[in-house]
Amino acid sequence: MTDHTLFYLHQAAADPTRTLTLRARFSADWERRVNALKRVVLKSVVEMDCFGLNPPSKRVFVQAELTPTQPRQFAYQWSAQKVEEFMKWLQDMESKGLLEIVEKP
Repeated sequence: MTDHTLFYLHQAAADPTRTLTLRARFSADWERRVNALKRVVLKSVVEMDCFGLNPPSKRVFVQAELTPTQPRQFAYQWSAQKVEEFMKWLQDMESKGLLEIVEKP
């Protein structure tokens, strides 16, 4: 057997479905999307104070594909309102950042 044949036999034994590259790409892309969502949630909750927990101060706004909240955006009187509106925003960011609809012919 040639070295070329041995290489492919070894590859087939290690990855019989031959999807290792596909799975690695998916995993890396998913990790990137989750990290982007984490960053925008952290920015919105901590830096932008979307729940209005910190006293008002000067803030810097950053434009991005995933848009952070506005300062005090969810500073409602009742906690249920805060959570409900935040979850709507989070679902929107999740659909933009993690889920992607691709139309192919």
